[in-house]
Amino acid sequence: MKRNLILGGAQLGNGYGKFVHIPKMSPENIRKILESAKMRDVFEIDLAQDYVGAVDNIATSNMSSQFIFSTKIKYSVDSQNDIISKLIAELKVLQVERFRTILIHNWSSIGQEERIKSVKFLKSLVSLGLCEGAGVSIYEIEEIDFGTWVPDCIQAPLNFYNRKFLYDQATQALVAEGTQFVGRSIFHQGLLLNPELSSNLGATKIFIDFCSENNLSYLQGALSVYDSQNVFTSLTVGIASPNQLQEILNEGRILKNLEVYPAIDSVSLDFTDPRRW
Repeated sequence: MKRNLILGGAQLGNGYGKFVHIPKMSPENIRKILESAKMRDVFEIDLAQDYVGAVDNIATSNMSSQFIFSTKIKYSVDSQNDIISKLIAELKVLQVERFRTILIHNWSSIGQEERIKSVKFLKSLVSLGLCEGAGVSIYEIEEIDFGTWVPDCIQAPLNFYNRKFLYDQATQALVAEGTQFVGRSIFHQGLLLNPELSSNLGATKIFIDFCSENNLSYLQGALSVYDSQNVFTSLTVGIASPNQLQEILNEGRILKNLEVYPAIDSVSLDFTDPRRW
Protein backbone atom coordinates (compact mmCIF):
# COMPACT_ATOMS: atom_id res chain seq x y z
CA MET A 1 0.00 0.00 0.00
CA LYS A 2 1.46 3.35 -1.00
CA ARG A 3 1.70 6.34 1.28
CA ASN A 4 -1.21 8.77 1.15
CA LEU A 5 0.66 12.05 0.73
CA ILE A 6 -0.50 15.65 0.86
CA LEU A 7 1.73 18.34 -0.58
CA GLY A 8 2.74 20.95 2.00
CA GLY A 9 1.87 24.46 0.86
CA ALA A 10 4.17 26.39 3.20
CA GLN A 11 7.18 25.58 1.03
CA LEU A 12 5.34 27.03 -1.98
CA GLY A 13 5.03 30.45 -0.34
CA ASN A 14 7.51 33.28 -0.03
CA GLY A 15 10.14 31.38 1.96
CA TYR A 16 9.93 28.74 4.68
CA GLY A 17 11.87 26.87 7.32
CA LYS A 18 13.75 27.30 10.59
CA PHE A 19 16.32 24.51 10.48
CA VAL A 20 16.52 24.10 6.70
CA HIS A 21 15.53 27.41 5.11
CA ILE A 22 13.78 27.19 1.75
CA PRO A 23 13.80 30.55 -0.05
CA LYS A 24 10.95 31.58 -2.33
CA MET A 25 10.90 29.19 -5.27
CA SER A 26 10.71 30.27 -8.88
CA PRO A 27 7.37 29.89 -10.72
CA GLU A 28 9.07 27.32 -12.96
CA ASN A 29 10.13 25.16 -10.00
CA ILE A 30 6.67 25.35 -8.43
CA ARG A 31 5.10 24.27 -11.70
CA LYS A 32 7.52 21.34 -11.97
CA ILE A 33 6.64 20.27 -8.42
CA LEU A 34 2.92 20.42 -9.19
CA GLU A 35 3.41 18.51 -12.44
CA SER A 36 5.38 15.85 -10.57
CA ALA A 37 2.70 15.64 -7.87
CA LYS A 38 -0.07 15.24 -10.44
CA MET A 39 1.85 12.52 -12.30
CA ARG A 40 2.19 10.60 -9.03
CA ASP A 41 -1.45 11.00 -7.95
CA VAL A 42 -0.74 13.53 -5.19
CA PHE A 43 -3.69 15.85 -5.67
CA GLU A 44 -4.17 17.58 -2.31
CA ILE A 45 -2.27 20.66 -1.13
CA ASP A 46 -2.23 21.82 2.49
CA LEU A 47 -2.50 25.60 2.88
CA ALA A 48 -2.92 28.14 5.67
CA GLN A 49 -3.81 31.80 5.60
CA ASP A 50 -0.45 32.32 7.32
CA TYR A 51 1.46 30.86 4.34
CA VAL A 52 2.21 34.18 2.73
CA GLY A 53 2.32 34.04 -1.04
CA ALA A 54 1.40 30.35 -1.36
CA VAL A 55 -2.02 30.84 -2.97
CA ASP A 56 -0.76 33.35 -5.54
CA ASN A 57 2.36 31.32 -6.30
CA ILE A 58 0.32 28.17 -6.89
CA ALA A 59 -2.20 30.05 -9.04
CA THR A 60 0.63 31.39 -11.22
CA SER A 61 1.32 27.80 -12.30
CA ASN A 62 -2.09 27.70 -14.06
CA MET A 63 -2.54 24.24 -12.55
CA SER A 64 -4.44 25.04 -9.34
CA SER A 65 -7.82 23.92 -10.69
CA GLN A 66 -6.41 20.39 -11.02
CA PHE A 67 -5.82 20.08 -7.26
CA ILE A 68 -7.77 19.80 -4.02
CA PHE A 69 -6.98 22.23 -1.21
CA SER A 70 -7.31 22.25 2.55
CA THR A 71 -6.50 25.34 4.58
CA LYS A 72 -6.08 26.63 8.13
CA ILE A 73 -7.36 29.85 9.70
CA LYS A 74 -6.49 31.82 12.82
CA TYR A 75 -9.79 32.32 14.59
CA SER A 76 -11.05 35.25 16.63
CA VAL A 77 -14.61 36.48 17.05
CA ASP A 78 -13.72 39.88 15.61
CA SER A 79 -12.11 38.40 12.49
CA GLN A 80 -14.94 36.16 11.31
CA ASN A 81 -16.07 38.37 8.43
CA ASP A 82 -12.48 38.97 7.31
CA ILE A 83 -11.76 35.24 7.37
CA ILE A 84 -14.79 34.50 5.18
CA SER A 85 -13.89 37.24 2.72
CA LYS A 86 -10.35 35.95 2.45
CA LEU A 87 -11.49 32.35 1.99
CA ILE A 88 -13.81 33.38 -0.85
CA ALA A 89 -11.00 35.37 -2.48
CA GLU A 90 -8.57 32.46 -2.19
CA LEU A 91 -11.03 30.04 -3.77
CA LYS A 92 -11.46 32.45 -6.66
CA VAL A 93 -7.70 32.77 -7.17
CA LEU A 94 -7.23 29.00 -6.99
CA GLN A 95 -10.18 28.45 -9.34
CA VAL A 96 -11.80 25.80 -7.16
CA GLU A 97 -15.29 25.71 -5.65
CA ARG A 98 -14.48 24.82 -2.06
CA PHE A 99 -11.78 23.61 0.31
CA ARG A 100 -11.76 19.97 1.33
CA THR A 101 -11.28 20.96 4.96
CA ILE A 102 -10.80 24.16 6.93
CA LEU A 103 -8.96 23.83 10.25
CA ILE A 104 -8.55 26.18 13.19
CA HIS A 105 -4.82 26.95 13.18
CA ASN A 106 -4.60 28.61 16.61
CA TRP A 107 -6.60 26.10 18.68
CA SER A 108 -3.73 25.85 21.18
CA SER A 109 -3.80 29.57 21.99
CA ILE A 110 -7.53 30.31 22.32
CA GLY A 111 -9.60 29.84 25.46
CA GLN A 112 -12.50 27.47 26.07
CA GLU A 113 -15.23 30.02 25.32
CA GLU A 114 -13.57 31.05 22.08
CA ARG A 115 -13.09 27.41 21.10
CA ILE A 116 -16.84 26.84 21.39
CA LYS A 117 -17.46 29.86 19.15
CA SER A 118 -14.82 28.70 16.68
CA VAL A 119 -16.56 25.33 16.28
CA LYS A 120 -19.85 27.09 15.51
CA PHE A 121 -17.98 29.24 13.00
CA LEU A 122 -16.47 26.18 11.34
CA LYS A 123 -19.91 24.59 11.04
CA SER A 124 -21.14 27.77 9.37
CA LEU A 125 -18.31 27.57 6.82
CA VAL A 126 -19.47 24.05 5.92
CA SER A 127 -23.07 25.29 5.60
CA LEU A 128 -21.92 28.13 3.34
CA GLY A 129 -20.30 25.59 1.05
CA LEU A 130 -16.79 26.93 1.58
CA CYS A 131 -15.52 23.49 2.65
CA GLU A 132 -16.56 19.87 2.82
CA GLY A 133 -15.38 19.33 6.38
CA ALA A 134 -13.81 21.08 9.35
CA GLY A 135 -11.35 20.44 12.14
CA VAL A 136 -8.32 21.68 14.02
CA SER A 137 -4.56 21.78 13.87
CA ILE A 138 -3.05 20.81 17.22
CA TYR A 139 0.31 20.14 18.88
CA GLU A 140 -0.51 18.39 22.16
CA ILE A 141 -2.81 15.61 23.32
CA GLU A 142 -4.23 18.00 25.91
CA GLU A 143 -5.71 20.04 23.07
CA ILE A 144 -8.12 17.21 22.26
CA ASP A 145 -10.95 19.00 24.02
CA PHE A 146 -13.99 19.16 21.73
CA GLY A 147 -16.98 18.37 23.95
CA THR A 148 -19.55 16.52 21.83
CA TRP A 149 -18.08 17.78 18.54
CA VAL A 150 -16.28 15.22 16.42
CA PRO A 151 -13.92 17.00 13.99
CA ASP A 152 -13.77 15.73 10.45
CA CYS A 153 -10.00 16.20 10.42
CA ILE A 154 -7.20 16.79 12.91
CA GLN A 155 -3.70 17.74 11.82
CA ALA A 156 -1.00 16.90 14.35
CA PRO A 157 2.76 16.32 14.47
CA LEU A 158 4.05 12.85 13.74
CA ASN A 159 7.74 12.03 13.62
CA PHE A 160 10.46 10.12 15.42
CA TYR A 161 10.32 12.60 18.33
CA ASN A 162 6.54 13.02 18.32
CA ARG A 163 4.75 9.68 18.65
CA LYS A 164 2.49 10.47 21.57
CA PHE A 165 -0.76 10.56 19.57
CA LEU A 166 -0.26 6.94 18.54
CA TYR A 167 -0.79 5.70 22.09
CA ASP A 168 -3.53 8.09 23.27
CA GLN A 169 -7.01 6.80 24.13
CA ALA A 170 -8.75 10.06 23.16
CA THR A 171 -7.08 9.89 19.77
CA GLN A 172 -8.18 6.29 19.30
CA ALA A 173 -11.74 7.20 20.25
CA LEU A 174 -11.85 9.98 17.64
CA VAL A 175 -10.48 7.63 14.98
CA ALA A 176 -13.29 5.20 15.84
CA GLU A 177 -15.78 8.07 15.40
CA GLY A 178 -14.45 8.76 11.92
CA THR A 179 -11.99 11.63 12.48
CA GLN A 180 -9.18 11.65 9.95
CA PHE A 181 -5.74 12.30 11.43
CA VAL A 182 -3.23 13.98 9.12
CA GLY A 183 0.43 13.85 10.11
CA ARG A 184 2.84 16.72 9.67
CA SER A 185 6.51 17.43 10.45
CA ILE A 186 7.58 13.87 9.61
CA PHE A 187 11.09 15.15 8.84
CA HIS A 188 11.09 17.49 11.87
CA GLN A 189 11.58 20.65 9.79
CA GLY A 190 14.13 18.79 7.67
CA LEU A 191 16.37 18.01 10.61
CA LEU A 192 15.93 14.24 10.40
CA LEU A 193 17.28 14.18 6.86
CA ASN A 194 20.52 15.83 8.01
CA PRO A 195 20.78 14.95 11.71
CA GLU A 196 24.56 15.41 11.90
CA LEU A 197 24.08 19.12 11.19
CA SER A 198 22.05 19.65 14.36
CA SER A 199 23.50 21.76 17.15
CA ASN A 200 21.99 19.22 19.58
CA LEU A 201 23.89 16.07 18.64
CA GLY A 202 22.88 14.41 21.89
CA ALA A 203 19.25 14.45 20.77
CA THR A 204 19.84 13.51 17.15
CA LYS A 205 22.18 10.67 18.15
CA ILE A 206 19.13 8.70 19.29
CA PHE A 207 17.74 8.87 15.76
CA ILE A 208 21.11 8.26 14.12
CA ASP A 209 21.68 5.15 16.26
CA PHE A 210 18.15 3.87 15.55
CA CYS A 211 18.73 4.13 11.79
CA SER A 212 22.13 2.47 12.07
CA GLU A 213 20.87 -0.41 14.23
CA ASN A 214 17.97 -1.09 11.85
CA ASN A 215 19.99 -0.63 8.64
CA LEU A 216 17.84 2.32 7.53
CA SER A 217 18.71 5.50 5.68
CA TYR A 218 17.64 8.72 7.39
CA LEU A 219 14.77 9.04 4.91
CA GLN A 220 13.64 5.49 5.68
CA GLY A 221 14.00 6.01 9.42
CA ALA A 222 11.86 9.13 9.32
CA LEU A 223 9.15 7.65 7.10
CA SER A 224 9.02 4.39 9.07
CA VAL A 225 7.15 6.12 11.90
CA TYR A 226 4.23 6.87 9.57
CA ASP A 227 4.44 3.52 7.79
CA SER A 228 4.28 1.51 11.02
CA GLN A 229 1.12 2.99 12.55
CA ASN A 230 -2.62 3.07 11.83
CA VAL A 231 -3.82 6.30 13.44
CA PHE A 232 -2.75 8.82 10.79
CA THR A 233 -4.27 8.05 7.40
CA SER A 234 -2.36 10.69 5.42
CA LEU A 235 0.87 12.61 5.66
CA THR A 236 1.68 16.19 4.71
CA VAL A 237 5.19 16.57 3.32
CA GLY A 238 7.02 19.74 2.35
CA ILE A 239 9.32 19.49 -0.61
CA ALA A 240 11.60 21.90 -2.47
CA SER A 241 11.99 19.99 -5.75
CA PRO A 242 10.26 17.32 -7.86
CA ASN A 243 13.12 14.93 -7.08
CA GLN A 244 12.37 15.06 -3.34
CA LEU A 245 8.77 14.01 -3.92
CA GLN A 246 9.91 11.20 -6.18
CA GLU A 247 12.38 9.95 -3.55
CA ILE A 248 9.64 9.81 -0.91
CA LEU A 249 7.17 8.00 -3.16
CA ASN A 250 9.76 5.59 -4.55
CA GLU A 251 10.84 4.54 -1.06
CA GLY A 252 9.02 1.35 -0.15
CA ARG A 253 7.02 1.20 3.05
CA ILE A 254 9.16 0.42 6.09
CA LEU A 255 7.12 -1.50 8.63
CA LYS A 256 8.41 -1.69 12.18
CA ASN A 257 6.87 -2.75 15.45
CA LEU A 258 6.28 0.48 17.36
CA GLU A 259 7.92 -1.14 20.37
CA VAL A 260 11.34 -0.96 18.68
CA TYR A 261 11.36 2.83 18.73
CA PRO A 262 13.44 4.18 21.62
CA ALA A 263 12.00 6.40 24.32
CA ILE A 264 12.71 10.10 23.87
CA ASP A 265 11.73 11.21 27.39
CA SER A 266 15.24 12.50 28.00
CA VAL A 267 15.12 14.85 24.98
CA SER A 268 14.31 18.47 25.82
CA LEU A 269 11.14 20.13 24.54
CA ASP A 270 13.42 22.85 23.19
CA PHE A 271 14.44 20.24 20.61
CA THR A 272 11.27 18.23 20.05
CA ASP A 273 8.92 21.23 19.66
CA PRO A 274 9.80 23.44 16.65
CA ARG A 275 7.73 26.27 18.16
CA ARG A 276 10.57 26.70 20.65
CA TRP A 277 13.31 26.92 18.02
